[in-house]
Amino acid sequence: MKKLLLAVVCGASIALVSGCSSIRITNELHDQALSDQGQTIAHINGTISGLYFLGFLPIWCGSPSEVGQPVFFSDKVTLTDTVSMLTKKSKAVGAAKVLDMQSNYDSSPVIPFLFSIKKCQVSGNCVR
Repeated sequence: MKKLLLAVVCGASIALVSGCSSIRITNELHDQALSDQGQTIAHINGTISGLYFLGFLPIWCGSPSEVGQPVFFSDKVTLTDTVSMLTKKSKAVGAAKVLDMQSNYDSSPVIPFLFSIKKCQVSGNCVR
């Protein structure tokens, strides 16, 4: 009984934190220019993560169009969706372009060969 309860608690915890999207932005640059190609507005970071069954079937992921909301059975942990989310927010804060864009994609097994968490992260510098 204890093992079953532990498995349920672990599964629920993983499920709660796995499908997420977020945009973090800072303009606390202390008069430091991050680029010589225009006025630096901010540094921006976007992340989309999701829970997958058998490593390729999405159960739920973060939504790139409604940040912080989940989407079900749709593969949104992609570089295309993450860059789209990031550039949309960059435009909303008044940037003309995003420079020095970098990305990272990771897949980590939660229960090997059964469930995995995928995460795509993109960051860059917003300039006018």
